[in-house]
Amino acid sequence: DDPDCQNAFKCDDSQGSVGDQIKVDLFLFAFPNQVQGFSMAISHCCEISVVETLDITDTILEAIGAEFVSVRGDNDPDDGDGCETIVGVLIDALPPFDGATIPPLPQFQKVGTLCYDVTDDQDACGTVCPLEFVDGLDGPGKVPVKNLVSVSNESLNVQILNCQVTIVGRE
Repeated sequence: DDPDCQNAFKCDDSQGSVGDQIKVDLFLFAFPNQVQGFSMAISHCCEISVVETLDITDTILEAIGAEFVSVRGDNDPDDGDGCETIVGVLIDALPPFDGATIPPLPQFQKVGTLCYDVTDDQDACGTVCPLEFVDGLDGPGKVPVKNLVSVSNESLNVQILNCQVTIVGRE
């Protein structure tokens, strides 16, 4: 009965070569909720840097026509707060408002794929880079972002299932 236990974010483990690009799939579980939007705040090692797009091809977001999809990255290892990715999605953001939502389904739904550029430094080979959903990250901005879903105009917490990226040598 706890609404905070009915929502979850997860990402899939991935692997990529030094100097290449790594793709990481993101997922949402929300049942029996109809989700109006969500925010994700992801911390990662600075050996990878986010490409500021979320590919929603063949996802629930594409199918329902999400109207606002934003990715912002903080790829500066020297700014004092590490490297971060902020994802924001609103389903029905533009007039005319028709009440569109992500429908409740009893399994994880893919919401998109993030791309990360891997450093071209051979010393990074063998690095395991955790991608962790962490509340309070600010990306390139100043406003702390929480991992939340919006349901019935209310922000709800989510459970998190983190992942990792493994950096390997060139193939």
